[in-house]
Amino acid sequence: MGVNAISNVTELAGKSVYVKENSIFYDRLQALNDEIGGTINIVIANDSLSNDDLIDMVAEDKIDYTFAYHNVALLHKSYSKDLDCHMSVGFDQHNGWLIRKKSNNLKKSIEKWEKLPETQQIQSLLFDKYWEKSPYFALRKIRIPKGSISPYDHYFKKFANSINWDWRLLAALAYHESGFDPTNESWSGAEGIMQLMPHTALKFGLDRVTVLDPGMNIEAGVQYIKSLNLIFRRIENKEERIKFILAAYNSGPAHILDAMALTRKFGRNPHIWFNQVEYFLLKKNDPDFYNDPVVKYGFYSGKETVRYVHNTLTTYEKYQKRK
Repeated sequence: MGVNAISNVTELAGKSVYVKENSIFYDRLQALNDEIGGTINIVIANDSLSNDDLIDMVAEDKIDYTFAYHNVALLHKSYSKDLDCHMSVGFDQHNGWLIRKKSNNLKKSIEKWEKLPETQQIQSLLFDKYWEKSPYFALRKIRIPKGSISPYDHYFKKFANSINWDWRLLAALAYHESGFDPTNESWSGAEGIMQLMPHTALKFGLDRVTVLDPGMNIEAGVQYIKSLNLIFRRIENKEERIKFILAAYNSGPAHILDAMALTRKFGRNPHIWFNQVEYFLLKKNDPDFYNDPVVKYGFYSGKETVRYVHNTLTTYEKYQKRK
C-alpha cells in the first residue's frame, strides 16, 4: 500500500514479506535477503493462496508486502489505486526462442521470419493492443480541469438525469471503467469511457468509430444502465438497486441473477447486496454452489465484481465531498 511504500530494497530489512514456497519469488527473496544481511522476515504463504490472492491482501491492507511480476502488479493497480508497485527487485527479463545448439536451420528460419515486414507489423499491432491500449497496463494521465472530477463532467451531468442518478455516481463508474480515457480498450474488447462491449455498443447505435466519441459512449452507457435498472426493478430500495446495477455493469446481469437465486434458496435477502448477494456471488467459484440447480450460468469468479462495487461507491463518496 502507499503508506508502506519503499524506495530501496534495503528498506525491506525488518519487514515481513509474504511469498509462496517453491516459487521464483521465494528464490529471489532468499537471494535478496542474503544480499542485505538476512534481516527480511520471509513469511511462507498458505498453500491455498495464489499470487493474485497475496496482491489482493496487500491491496486490502491485510499484509504489507509481497512479490509479483510487474505487469501483473500493474493489472491489480488499475483497480486498487493505493497499491505501490514502482520498486523493482530484479532485472528486466527478456523472452526468446529456446532451440538446440545444433538446430542451425531452425535458427535461420526464425531469424528470417522475425525480419519479415508482416511479422514486425503483427508484433507492433499486438504490442499496441495488449500494452499501449490496455487499461491494465497503460495508466494514462488524463488532464482534468481545475475544480472538475473529469474532462467530461458536462456529459455526466447531462445524461445522469435520464436515469435519476447523481452525476457524480455516473462519473465514479466511468472512472473505474476507464480512468476517463475515451480511447481505452480492454483485453476483452470493451471500449471507451464506459467500456462498452462491441455487442452492447452496437445495440445502442454505436460503431467502431462513434464508440470512441466521449459523449456518445457515455450516452450509450447510460442506456445500458437503463436496461439493467429494468432487470432489477423489483429491488424497491433505490440505493440497493444501484449496487446491483453496478455489479451487473461489471459482470453482466446473468451471474448477479444466479447469486440472487442462491441467496433466496439459502434463506438470505436477495435484495440486499453487502453480506447477502455479494456473499453468494463469491461462492460461484465453488462447485458445490455453481452446480446448484438454481444456478443457470455456471462458474464465475466474483472477486473483481465485489471489489468493483465497493471501489465505485467509495469513489462516489469522495466525489460527493467535493464542492
